[in-house]
Amino acid sequence: MNSNYWVRTRSAQLEAKIDREETARRQLSQARALAKTGDLAKLGEALALVKDINLETAAWVEAKPDVDAWADKVLQYSFQKWEEEDLDGAIAVVQFVPPDLDLPTEAQDLISFGYAKRLATDPYDQWTPSYGQVYNLREAIQAVQRISPTSPFYAEAQASLTEWRKKLDDMVQLQYASTLARVGQRATYALAIAEAEKITQERPQRLQAQTLVSHWRKEIQRLEDRPILNQAVQLAAAGGKANLRLAIAEANKVKLGRALRVEGQTYIAEWQDRIEIIEDQPIMDKAAKLAANGKVSGLNNAIAEAKKVAKGRALYDEAQASIKAWTTEIQTIEDRPILIRAENLAAIGSLSAAIDTAAQIAPGRALYGEARVSIAIWEKERAYIWSLQAPAADSYGGDGDSYGDSYSDDGYGDSDDSDGYQDDYYQ
Repeated sequence: MNSNYWVRTRSAQLEAKIDREETARRQLSQARALAKTGDLAKLGEALALVKDINLETAAWVEAKPDVDAWADKVLQYSFQKWEEEDLDGAIAVVQFVPPDLDLPTEAQDLISFGYAKRLATDPYDQWTPSYGQVYNLREAIQAVQRISPTSPFYAEAQASLTEWRKKLDDMVQLQYASTLARVGQRATYALAIAEAEKITQERPQRLQAQTLVSHWRKEIQRLEDRPILNQAVQLAAAGGKANLRLAIAEANKVKLGRALRVEGQTYIAEWQDRIEIIEDQPIMDKAAKLAANGKVSGLNNAIAEAKKVAKGRALYDEAQASIKAWTTEIQTIEDRPILIRAENLAAIGSLSAAIDTAAQIAPGRALYGEARVSIAIWEKERAYIWSLQAPAADSYGGDGDSYGDSYSDDGYGDSDDSDGYQDDYYQ
């Protein structure tokens, strides 16, 4: 049993070691491919990749000379930026170098400075000071304090140190103010505002302080005005024009520029609509009743009634939609006989008469589109009939007079019967 257990354990250990080695080899291969491009950013990516290689693997031993060479290239470029008096550029580049490498003191100082600057300036989603921000700022201060006075970066580090200390003091004060504000009472908001206003114009966190002060003042306004809106909502819930008007008057007490002004005006617009619906719904009901008989007179009276709903009123769009529907209904009643008459003419072969009749339906009318479709069909039928007549006319006409005078272009010319035949079937 013990022997089997040892074999299984040893086997699992070997598998884990092989997996680590394969992963490390993959990372090293990817890093070398990136480094071959010669691009500085890609070199930084290569360094970031090898930084994750397990230090106990053979791949790391093999990678170490490459890492040192790549880091050296990055540092050379970073120092070049430094010599060009581009400190921000130098710090941006040196971020690629892992901080735990065995490097010269100057390089270590530059890396420490870059690391500190990143901690001090990293953006945060939170607009109020967080413990994470304060912690990182303290870490940044400790990092630059380790830079020796003999370092070429000492002066810039000290300038940053002074600024970051001020920033830390401001953030601690704002954090205290935020703690007071979280109580959510008018008095604690006032205390929080007083604390934040101690951060003067020239301080690094002045903008953040002003933003928080503005927010807390609005919170005080919300506490003051919420009872007003709650009372207005209660009045409106009772229903009826009188209560809705009282609710509107109450909500109007929230003045322009106050935090709940928009919410109050939204309620007012909703309640005004409800008043207008109460006033105008009887008009729409009467109009619908007038239109219900489906006669032109009733529909015209319904339209006249619905037009009493003025533009801008809550039911105006509904009224206009009904007017449009009733107008369509009237036009259909008026024009359907015309279209039926045209269809009957077409059915007996009087295509020209059918076309002329259907053309009486004017553009914009309800049946205009239907009429135009029918006209297009009849015009094609008529053109086809005329195309059949054309060869017959040519064969009898020719150069001789004996046949030319005996036949018309449309059919047999002189016979009364043929005239009737022509009218019925060829027009």
